[in-house]
Amino acid sequence: MFKQSTTNNQLDFFGSFDFNLDEQRIKILNDQNSWFNQFFEYVTKQLDENHFSVLYHHHMGRSNAPIRILLAMMALKAGFGWSDAQLYEQVHFNLQVMKALGFVKLSDKAPVPSTYYLFKRAVYQYQIDHGRDLIKEAFKKLTKEQLEIMGVDGSKIRMDSKLIGSNIVRCSRLQLIISCLQEFWKSLSKEAKSKLTETDRFQLNMLCKKKSHSIVYPLSEEEKSQQLIELGHLLYRLQQSYDDSDSTKYFLVQRLLDEQYQFDQEKITLKPAKEILASSIQSAHDPDAAFRRKDTQTVTGYSINMTETCNDTGLNLVTDVQVEPATKADKDYVQTALDNTVEISGSIDEAYMDGAYQSSDNREYGETNDIKLYYTGISGAKGTFEFKKTRTGLEITNRKTGETVDASEYKDNHYKIRLSSGKWRYFKPDEIDCYKRRQAIESLPKEIKNRRNNVEATIFQLCFHTRNNKTRYRGQFQNRVWALTRAIWMNLVRIKKHVTSVNKPSEVALG
Repeated sequence: MFKQSTTNNQLDFFGSFDFNLDEQRIKILNDQNSWFNQFFEYVTKQLDENHFSVLYHHHMGRSNAPIRILLAMMALKAGFGWSDAQLYEQVHFNLQVMKALGFVKLSDKAPVPSTYYLFKRAVYQYQIDHGRDLIKEAFKKLTKEQLEIMGVDGSKIRMDSKLIGSNIVRCSRLQLIISCLQEFWKSLSKEAKSKLTETDRFQLNMLCKKKSHSIVYPLSEEEKSQQLIELGHLLYRLQQSYDDSDSTKYFLVQRLLDEQYQFDQEKITLKPAKEILASSIQSAHDPDAAFRRKDTQTVTGYSINMTETCNDTGLNLVTDVQVEPATKADKDYVQTALDNTVEISGSIDEAYMDGAYQSSDNREYGETNDIKLYYTGISGAKGTFEFKKTRTGLEITNRKTGETVDASEYKDNHYKIRLSSGKWRYFKPDEIDCYKRRQAIESLPKEIKNRRNNVEATIFQLCFHTRNNKTRYRGQFQNRVWALTRAIWMNLVRIKKHVTSVNKPSEVALG
């Protein structure tokens, strides 16, 4: 039966840190302002294990180790940017890390690696089967506790997003198809492989003998094109011979056929490159990743949206983290981010974000929920025309020529003017409203415009341990776990700085 673990470890006097260390090191280990003691107090101790009871049988099942320690280990790994091997080295031999986990004696042992990995696998499988993100739930509950303990005001928030690459190598179209075929073929049982003809089995076995780039590199462009068509027919035969019950990788076959090929009277041809969607599969090793080009940046991976409180003074904490394929638009994060933050911090009065988050749905949501949405800009260039309401109608000025004319209203809130060329120029309500919103943004006080800026430092801290704008993870689940546990660490660092500053003795001026 699942039971929440206790945070009060039984003390063995002769095995305790205090008994085995000298006075100076004991003093350091017992410093309540140290990061490891703060981590135990505000992370390990506060983590709620009850969310994870669903992973275990209600009569007999339970975790081999306290779940709070497993979660705390994940947060330490993300916080320091460790690999799994480095994490376990630190957990076994670093007294500060042991203290962070709540260990009080030298004989306290961390969960064995198999328990750590099986726990992560169980959380992943539960999300697939039930659609619940248990790590996200644990983050929200922990952050809610921290907000209440520290008295953080959540009525003002800000958000920003970041495109970040998955730990995959960009590949050509042919490399992608070969690598997906390799993954699918290797996933099949010997019995399942026997469904195919000897010729197809031979071709697939030959493909699996080399890495995809080694197969593609020596081919001419004509040979590559021929190979792409041949593999399209092979994919079709695989689709007809198998289904989801044969392999968890069957979806790779289906997606490749849907996204890369087209059918015309039983003839299989390649789709033109311009028709391939950015959301199409980018790697056999990370089918969740998507491609996106934003300004001068190109990314194959994910978009991460961070939301945090933005009080002018005192402590601010990250309240929401969302990780989606890179094609996710910023404007589609807003309502979920606000809902998640309200759930843990109470009502929101003001939210600050850049122009990419603007949409009519979000503005309506803000009005409905009495949340003032402040944007620092509007996507797109300034229009050529300026608009001014008058007693008689609408006055329109051409910013390039300086010419001002009275517009004619040809139907409700729709206007037109005759240009110098003699042609009519029509103006819809959206264009006029956009100008008004831009004017309102430009007239905002500087202190309001600047209130969003510090969230960019949060994005920087999130990605501090990444290299070449890539995480070390593949898959949406793994990248989401990394971002959430990294946010737990970031909040801890902020809490430590705040607590240290509050506890710092005030300086007395000498007269």
